Amino acid sequence: MATAKTFSGEPLPGLKLVVADDHLSAFILAEPSALTHAWPVEMLRALLSKQGIAADDAELQKLATVSGRPARQDKFEVKRGTPPTPPHPARVQLTAPLGQLVKARGVVGTIEPAAAGIPGTDVWGRPIAPATNELAAPPLPHGTVLDEDGSTIVASHPGLFVNDEHGTPGVEPATLLPSSVDSNLGRIERELSIVCGGNVRNGAHLRTGRSLTITGTLEASTAQAGLDLNVGLGIACREHGIAIAGRSVTAKHVQNSRVHAGGDVFVETEIVASQIDTLGRLVAPHATVIASTLRCARGVHVNRLGSDTAVRTVVELGHDERFAKLFAETWPAIELNRKRVKHVRTVVEPLLQNQKHLTPKQKEKATELLFDADTLQHDTDAMIEKIRTALTNAVPLLEAELIVEEVIHAGTEVRFAGIATTIRADMSGPVKLVARGVGSQRRIYAHHNGGAGHPIETRPLPENALCHAQRLLAA
Repeated sequence: MATAKTFSGEPLPGLKLVVADDHLSAFILAEPSALTHAWPVEMLRALLSKQGIAADDAELQKLATVSGRPARQDKFEVKRGTPPTPPHPARVQLTAPLGQLVKARGVVGTIEPAAAGIPGTDVWGRPIAPATNELAAPPLPHGTVLDEDGSTIVASHPGLFVNDEHGTPGVEPATLLPSSVDSNLGRIERELSIVCGGNVRNGAHLRTGRSLTITGTLEASTAQAGLDLNVGLGIACREHGIAIAGRSVTAKHVQNSRVHAGGDVFVETEIVASQIDTLGRLVAPHATVIASTLRCARGVHVNRLGSDTAVRTVVELGHDERFAKLFAETWPAIELNRKRVKHVRTVVEPLLQNQKHLTPKQKEKATELLFDADTLQHDTDAMIEKIRTALTNAVPLLEAELIVEEVIHAGTEVRFAGIATTIRADMSGPVKLVARGVGSQRRIYAHHNGGAGHPIETRPLPENALCHAQRLLAA
């Protein structure tokens, strides 16, 4: 709501001065009859001064003539105040990288002090006090305390600085392994996080329900983390192993390896002759990808894709293994249930409509069959709703994007849900490939340098689970 004040004396009839409730805006409200007349600057200034408001002459000059006013407008701002800057509470600033091993009393961050608010001014030039809300101290990461200076955050015990299962950072107790691990140590499984201070190689197998950090290389071995997997150097599992994480995987490079992640995969320099499967994104804006298959549900961002020797590189976007499995297991049962329900009702309902011709035993049997059909229909509806809910959560994957900074080389194949393209000639970056449209109208578009997109060669693929489910549920 605003408080309206009418100009006294009305030398300019049909105009009102309106001041907003927060006193941060004052404007002239004009009746239609006043919009066709000139408003002398001196008169506007004098009338505003009577209300204690000093408006900018340049703004008043714009309003003085009919041509200077915005067309089809009857509300003109003449003064704007400055809102107060609210205070902000103390904030935690983390300095230790996730996946780092920290010592007891090792620094992981600092407390940025709270800042008082800054007063503002209203349209009359009077100060507006900032809010004075009591600001609570920020919670510290778990496994940390404040140092004696009251601002440095340090580890309360040695451990691994990681995100927990709720995504909250902190220092967790960890199992420390020798500088190098190989198959001679056998299969190593821990519920605590694991830190290996060197390389993992020669058929070793590490598994933890928490996070796993390898400061060196993962070579010809298997590493499995329930949360995050951090490899300081490279992943080179070859045919002897695999890298698996329930959330993110981070590595400097990936060569001749299989990587599975429930979240994002971060790679610094290159991915060569490898397969990346992730329900998140591949984030590698400085990396080159050669002779690899990338199956990334939520998108891919790389520097260079493919090679000038046309070695096959495949990118598949929008694939959700969990939804595909749910759909493959559930939909056949739904269709079978529907057939059973339809058959029972086709046979039983006509009989019940002529109950006088049925014996008591036949009536009882028919009623039981119809009850069973209703129960089966209820169970089927619940299965359909489960698929519908999962589909709603998975539909954003249809909007996944491929972003390449420098070049997509000829021979690279890019697949979206239900459609694909093969790059025929090198495509310079920065370029973004996206899929738009539905059904037979779905096409792949290329956007260069952030500009408007244009369609490129697109061919259909067999329906993936997402598109198939959308079509069947819409029928």
